[in-house]
Amino acid sequence: MRYQFFFILCFVYFFDNSNAQSGDANRVITPHINPTLRFTENLGQWNQNILFRAQLDGGALYIETNGLTFNFYDKKKYRALHHGGILKKEYSDLDIKGHAYKINFEGANPDPQIEKLQQGSDYENFFIGNDESKWKGNVRNYQQVFLKNLYNGINYEVLTTARGIKYNFHVSANANASNIKLRYEGIDDIKLKDGALILKLNVNEVVEQKPYAYQLINGIVRKVPCNYRLKDKILSFDFPKGYDKNYELVIDPILVFAAQSGSAADNFGMTATFDPQGNLYSGGTVFSIGYPVTLGAYSTSFNGPSAPGNTDVVITKYNSNGNALIYSTYLGGAGAEVISSLIVDQSSNLCFYGATGSANFPVTVGAYDVSFNGGQPLSFVFNGTNFTNGTDIYVGKFNSTGSALLGCTYLGGSRNDGVNHVNVQTPLPPPNPPILEFQSDSLQFNYGDQYRGEIQLDVIGNIYIASSTRSSNFPIENGFDNTLGGKQDGILAKFNPNLTTLMYSSYIGGSSNDAGYGLLVRNNFEVYVTGGTCSNDFSYVPGGYQA
Repeated sequence: MRYQFFFILCFVYFFDNSNAQSGDANRVITPHINPTLRFTENLGQWNQNILFRAQLDGGALYIETNGLTFNFYDKKKYRALHHGGILKKEYSDLDIKGHAYKINFEGANPDPQIEKLQQGSDYENFFIGNDESKWKGNVRNYQQVFLKNLYNGINYEVLTTARGIKYNFHVSANANASNIKLRYEGIDDIKLKDGALILKLNVNEVVEQKPYAYQLINGIVRKVPCNYRLKDKILSFDFPKGYDKNYELVIDPILVFAAQSGSAADNFGMTATFDPQGNLYSGGTVFSIGYPVTLGAYSTSFNGPSAPGNTDVVITKYNSNGNALIYSTYLGGAGAEVISSLIVDQSSNLCFYGATGSANFPVTVGAYDVSFNGGQPLSFVFNGTNFTNGTDIYVGKFNSTGSALLGCTYLGGSRNDGVNHVNVQTPLPPPNPPILEFQSDSLQFNYGDQYRGEIQLDVIGNIYIASSTRSSNFPIENGFDNTLGGKQDGILAKFNPNLTTLMYSSYIGGSSNDAGYGLLVRNNFEVYVTGGTCSNDFSYVPGGYQA
């Protein structure tokens, strides 16, 4: 159930010119766009001082008007824990260390002109939390960004290439390159070694190699000797032999993150569906770090590299050829959430169902239940989810472009809902939460069985789900079984199309553990439900195949 998309993330920066002088030709090559790396614009979904965000392997980069913020976490441990690092005794705790640092543009223009270029064909939508002012649709991605006149006569450029992310300072003729000053904040161990800048972080090492500078004079690339100068954590550039100030100067550093390779963000594929036009929809859980509120080292729990918002649902729509994104949207709150099932209705709206641990999940006004009901702390090592405050079911619907929620509701009682799990705990030293291990239980046997369930529709657009609950006060309407039989029962629920009314719901189970896995609705509104049971007194109709 896990999908990762891999790319190499060594941050190197190159230019091309066929007339480059000898010695420069091996360094100067044409940059090619890397569609995996992109700068996502901020339309209000993040902190207001962020201009763009780029997802990196093991972290994120935030472009701001006054600098850059990098946020990394210990991806090696994070991925080892996902693969059972505690059970294999590779690690004794669930703590994930991280490190954020900032490069401030010292003395720069506080209001540079922002130019965004090379817009991608796809867009993203963000539905995170219950503050509707931060629900943003049609958020575009770009491959190139300029901060123009960042210093007088000096432009700052950042763009993606086949090899990673590249940045340059473009110093106009007669501008003063000595005005460029980069102040590093949040790093204690910073030094120059053999002309390179070495940054020691708690989780990795960042190397800014000896800078390269050049001028294009009469069609010829002329290398300009250039060195770093570091004083009191402020980095500037020195030109020991000077340069011709009648021509533009390009300062082209090379930045390398040690051992950076992998996906833009860890993500687990959970479900997929299609529509009559052949478009494909995929739903998954994405592990994405949030914006750092403090600089320097910090430590976070296993449910993500930073809190809040460390696991969100991501839903992506591809065209029928599979060669272009139509939209990609985030969905979530401050806690963890997963998605279990998708289906498209007759109006090309996407209906979805899953489990959330967020009290601020983006439910809509007038929905059946707009309050999080909570449950017991619950964690799963093998898929990296941690529900600090328990789980509720959520059911929702996006419009055809994924840019608006047409309806979204909670559904649940006072214990955990929407998750199928056995009640076995492995105690860990405080303050770590108890871990529910993967057990060879008949209801939770395969990887991902914890989140089995399904959403379906009838011919007039009513919405049905099959799932599981441990709540004795789960909302029951016109049910054939109104009582929780064991520690866990399956459930069946039916909503009207806009998710404002629970039309009926029922427990399904006996005196032991039961789980709801899937369902089918016929044109005559008959509903078929399937699942698993450990109950020898499970309800059955006399004359059935096996009593």
